[in-house]
Amino acid sequence: MGIPILSRRASIGLLLGAYSMLGLLVASIGPALAPFAAQTGSAKSAVGGIMSVLSIASLASQLVAGPLADRLSPRPVLVGSVALFGAGMLGLALSPSLVWLYTMIAIAGLGHGSLVVSAHVLIAQLGPERK
Repeated sequence: MGIPILSRRASIGLLLGAYSMLGLLVASIGPALAPFAAQTGSAKSAVGGIMSVLSIASLASQLVAGPLADRLSPRPVLVGSVALFGAGMLGLALSPSLVWLYTMIAIAGLGHGSLVVSAHVLIAQLGPERK
C-alpha cells in the first residue's frame, strides 16, 4: 500500500520544515546563552546547562515516540511534536526566570526527540516498498 503523491508531497514539506526547526534550534543556542542570562537575570554559567536538559528530554521522548508512531501513524506524532517543539521554543524566548528557561527547553526537547523518531518512521514509509 503506497502513500498517494499529494500526501507524499505534503509529508516531505512537513519533514523539511521540521528538520529546519531542529537545525535552527541547535545553531542558535550557543549564541543565545548570553542573552538568556541577561533575560533571566542569571549568570552565563547558570544557563549553560540548557543543552544538557534538551538532550535528556529528547532522549526520554524518543523512548515513547517510536512505539506511538508505530501504533498511531508517524504523521500525527510528527505534527504534535512540531507543536510541542514550537511551544517550548516560544516559551524559551519569553522566559522570565531560570526555572522557566529550563522548563521550556525541556518541553522543546520532548518535541525534538519525538520529532526525530516520527520523522524517521515517516521517511521509511515514504520510500519505495521492497518486494
